[in-house]
Amino acid sequence: MIDSAFSDILKIQGVTGACLFDENGVLHLSALPEIYSNDLISEALGEYLRSIGPWQSLSEDWSWNDMWLQFEFGGLLIRKSGEFFVMITCSDGVNFSMLNVALNVVAYKLKKTTSGLSSMSSVSHFSSNNSRPSGQFPANRMNSGISPAPSVTSGINSFSKNSGVNYPSEVPDPVSSDAMKALVKLLAYSIGPVAKPIVKKAARSLGYHETVFPRGSTSELIDSLANEIANPEKRKDFIQKARELFLK
Repeated sequence: MIDSAFSDILKIQGVTGACLFDENGVLHLSALPEIYSNDLISEALGEYLRSIGPWQSLSEDWSWNDMWLQFEFGGLLIRKSGEFFVMITCSDGVNFSMLNVALNVVAYKLKKTTSGLSSMSSVSHFSSNNSRPSGQFPANRMNSGISPAPSVTSGINSFSKNSGVNYPSEVPDPVSSDAMKALVKLLAYSIGPVAKPIVKKAARSLGYHETVFPRGSTSELIDSLANEIANPEKRKDFIQKARELFLK
């Protein structure tokens, strides 16, 4: 029941992923983009639960339903439903009306399946080699044989100094800053608000600064970013639109 409800959430315009965790920070379902590793999610959930603790202690009557975190490209929505939390990663232009309806359905189904969820342990992310369409879950969540995505926490949170980074005077035919921002926004449609640091990492791995990137190396950059998108259809769409972006 919960699987089908989550599948419906993933079909909503602007939704890039979703996961379900409990008040102890245990992850029960994950349909987040593969770039969000289990280690990264666990760390983020722990920080989140610690951050709301002091507010809850102010009053026994204190309660809340939704929390929205706005990023430059997209955002993060967390909805509390009993002892569970649903976290949704979004790109710009998410349809909040449809999302609200879908989350209400999840809350309703959670009340009916709480006993089954309480015994579940952490669920693996979709494998990048899995051809299953976005929004579908393995028939047996706990024995799917899907390997967890590799941890990318260090790649997202830190960038070492790269002596190979070129500066404006060294870059031939640099791409405009508007085009690079558009690239980040385009990637965010598939992987959510983490797109900006991923573009930054990819550009620097090619030996250039993300704000002064040469047009002649955009194909390599696009291919590198496309590898972060697990869904084949979304990956193909990203590559096509990204190439068109740099032809303007």
